[in-house]
Amino acid sequence: MLQGDQLAALRRLTGDSLAEHNTYRPVSSHLRPLPRATTMTSTTTATLDDAQVTAASALFDDERAGKIYRVAAQMIHQRGFASTSMAHIADAVRLTKPGLYYYVKGKKELLFSIMGYAMDLLDREVMARAAPHQDPEHRLRAIVSHHAHLLMRDEHGALGILIDEVAGLADKQRVEIIERKRRYFDFVRDTIAALHEERGLTDIDPTVAAFSVLGMIMWISRWYDPSGSLPRDAVAENITEIALAGALAGKEPAAAMAQATPWDATDGRSSSPALRPVLASSAPHEPRTED
Repeated sequence: MLQGDQLAALRRLTGDSLAEHNTYRPVSSHLRPLPRATTMTSTTTATLDDAQVTAASALFDDERAGKIYRVAAQMIHQRGFASTSMAHIADAVRLTKPGLYYYVKGKKELLFSIMGYAMDLLDREVMARAAPHQDPEHRLRAIVSHHAHLLMRDEHGALGILIDEVAGLADKQRVEIIERKRRYFDFVRDTIAALHEERGLTDIDPTVAAFSVLGMIMWISRWYDPSGSLPRDAVAENITEIALAGALAGKEPAAAMAQATPWDATDGRSSSPALRPVLASSAPHEPRTED
């Protein structure tokens, strides 16, 4: 079982108790009955028509209301939901609070719309573009690359909010966002599982791999600087290659045992000479005595 900071991190990523088990078990219900999330695999193709895109996207595209939602998303991403008040948002968009409430019903509804918009982006820009790839490796490359590009273009932080702020939603809103996030997680996990099956990889759990890949991608929102020396395409290419290398790192059990790095459990040191300098600072040391 995962514990402590690891469990908390996975809960933030998925928004519910999905992370409580090392083996993924879809939650069939929260506050109301929910069907098992529909996943898109190599045998299905994702298509989105206008009816499948939520009203949240329309809000962001509206000339006047869109400014409110974009500014609010940026403020929540930078300050946190709890530290961002409706008064702060009203001041930022130069409206009175009554004027702001003309466009927004309340703070929770505002957060829900921002998260709905972020999920619309993932559905449209990642899932719908990656699912047509029949080959699971090509599909995983498309997932990582499109998601990375999307985060680097996310100047308002709507996608970053998905990680940390689900607890701020009302109960029914939280159920809907969690279910949409689970569908995306299932899509990534099923792609990795198909890739492992195709390559005969057995020693890496697809759920762990999916959490790791998604965690790496989502962390882009914390460190990416558009004014940095690398262009977006180069950053996305690096992230994609790292993700694929990790997802394909598994070996068949016999090969994994033969190539495993020896480890001395008595003192926490690797017996590999190449790793000793890297690990020396964190390995336990016996007290030194003066001669």
